[in-house]
Amino acid sequence: MDIGYIFLILACITVVTDFVLIAVNYGKFRYGKFRPLHLTFFLSIALLLCAYFRILVAFLTDDFALKEVFLYSSSGLPLMFKIANTWIGESSSLLFMCLVFALSYLFLRLSASSSPSVKRAQFSSMLFLIADVFLLFLIIIVIVENPFESIQPESIQPPVEGMGLNPLLQNVWVLIHPPVLFIGYSLTMFSFSIALARMITSAATASPSGTASLSSECCDDADANYAGAAGANYAGAIDDVRDERNERNERNLSDLSSLRNKERREERPYEEFTVLLAWLFLSLGISLGGLWSYEVLGWGGYWAWDPVETASLLPWLALTAYFHLSAKRDDIAREFMLFIAFFMVIFASALTRGGLLESVHAFARSPLGYVILIFGAVMGILFLVLRIILRKPIYMFDVDVRSLQSLSRFIVFWSLLLALIVCVAGELMPIAGSMLTGVEMKTQQEFFTKWCYPPTIAFVIALAGCNLRMSVKRFLLLTAFVSALGAALALLKMPLPNTLANFGIPFLCFAALAIISNFTRIIGKARALGTILIHLAIVIILLGVFVSSSAEQDSGDIKVALGDEVNVFNAKIRIGDECQLFKSTGTVYRAHILPEYTMLRTGISINTSYHTYKDTLWMRYYPNYELLTRPLIISEPARDIYVSMKYTDTLYDTLRNAMMFGEASPPSHIVINVKVVPLVSLIWVGVIMMSAGMIIVVLSRTSSKSDSKKSDSKS
Repeated sequence: MDIGYIFLILACITVVTDFVLIAVNYGKFRYGKFRPLHLTFFLSIALLLCAYFRILVAFLTDDFALKEVFLYSSSGLPLMFKIANTWIGESSSLLFMCLVFALSYLFLRLSASSSPSVKRAQFSSMLFLIADVFLLFLIIIVIVENPFESIQPESIQPPVEGMGLNPLLQNVWVLIHPPVLFIGYSLTMFSFSIALARMITSAATASPSGTASLSSECCDDADANYAGAAGANYAGAIDDVRDERNERNERNLSDLSSLRNKERREERPYEEFTVLLAWLFLSLGISLGGLWSYEVLGWGGYWAWDPVETASLLPWLALTAYFHLSAKRDDIAREFMLFIAFFMVIFASALTRGGLLESVHAFARSPLGYVILIFGAVMGILFLVLRIILRKPIYMFDVDVRSLQSLSRFIVFWSLLLALIVCVAGELMPIAGSMLTGVEMKTQQEFFTKWCYPPTIAFVIALAGCNLRMSVKRFLLLTAFVSALGAALALLKMPLPNTLANFGIPFLCFAALAIISNFTRIIGKARALGTILIHLAIVIILLGVFVSSSAEQDSGDIKVALGDEVNVFNAKIRIGDECQLFKSTGTVYRAHILPEYTMLRTGISINTSYHTYKDTLWMRYYPNYELLTRPLIISEPARDIYVSMKYTDTLYDTLRNAMMFGEASPPSHIVINVKVVPLVSLIWVGVIMMSAGMIIVVLSRTSSKSDSKKSDSKS
């Protein structure tokens, strides 16, 4: 048994021990008391770190006796990708996710354990119990998947080489995108655990014993006084006693209500701050994934509605909807949206780990996906039970139709929720169809673009309303005018060839102007500035999506002889005079030891009205992954020129013969494809603006938390 596997088992035992200790000492996590209770948790963190470093060392030292290292690495793999393999591999990535969750839990536990309040201590204890359950579930999954599994019995000589990493993953963004997304997933789970802990503690204190005991105590005293007064025949005193009883009841209930509101205010900041961080990391993770996909040929551009891509969008939509719900509500809508976000993380993990749908991002089909879904369903049942105990509705329609702000927030929330429902339906339909027919199915991109378009337009209109100060009637007149303008552009088929994009562009411009006009009202208000930057960034991103996806131009396949020049989309493209063949210095295993790849490379010169660009085009043959090419992307202010070398039988034979026999004749011509993607840079500018806005909001929230703590300490 590998030492890393032993670390995992010991970590599982320590987490169970920590759970028992917290349960036995429930409500005693007060400042300066029971610090030893943290020791078992610290030990579990240390054990998980040891397990992670064991798999990291295995990748760095090319320990191909481990199945995970053999499948995803090779001796010639660059160091940075060997490190990244710890969050790329099927089993090792689960261990990394578990470690990220545990470290996030460590930060939250240290920050949430220092309150002198008894009620707060009870809330912290419940939060730790829930987080222990989540962590225990993750550790058990890692133990079952076992990243430390040996490829063969120890008595047999281990392989001297691995199969190598998929070349599509050998990209600098693999160092950033998965960890950022994992942090976003972990923080989303914590956001739900905080809400769940608050609901459970509220359910325990909101039962009749809380208010009824208080009420009955003052009623008993008042009744005794009432009886004494009646026996003395003081008629006027009877009324006085009744009034006194009512006043005492109202005063005590008011004190109880203010106490509970204070407790909620103590708990809310942790929830809101965690949700803000979760939304930030999810936004960055999705954006970096889009940029990575855009740079890798074969992944469908920056967004292809791939099942795993779409699944990563679902918790982001739920958290965005959460922010457009008022905190002062009499329902549990905010808690419900956190549960939806949590379940969408579970759903995305099940898709990736269980291979429920065919995707370039998913692993092979496994029963693990269904196990993860069952865990999410159990949490859903618990949430519904708590709702029944609390006797609170999930959602109340508290919109004020006379207020533009209230109406706009209402529309934003429901447009995001409708988009979420469309995406979930697009994910579930092929799963259900595959179960019924036994044939693999996939939802086409047209389904998502068609059905997500109406809620997107509604969202943009409401976004404009959130940033305007006017009557609802006047806003509706403006919206009607913009709709008429959009309809006219759609009928005229201008400025884009896509009817839906032409109809939507006036709404985006309207929203952008409304948001910009709001800048003058928020001078000196950091959080409001961050929110407006986020709103403007989303509009800019949508504008980039509408234009780039609608006005993209594709040259088709162009056969070019070496040394020739072609004119495509106002650009002169000249291919180099010769092709060069290279063989990788690294090796991989495929039945026997082979070079990791062979590569054919040629120079290219692109002359546009802005500049002359010189670079190279290449095609590689990987024995374990077949042919791969990487596009050349020329970014200009108004467009990107996207040039790639196309697959041909001639290229395949040339590269394969060079691999097998050591030599081959370079081809006399190649086939290229040229695309022009207009204004795609708006998407990346919008991502930067949105990240900056979210960081401003997080920092302002951190500042307000520290200020409130100082004021509390002074008082």
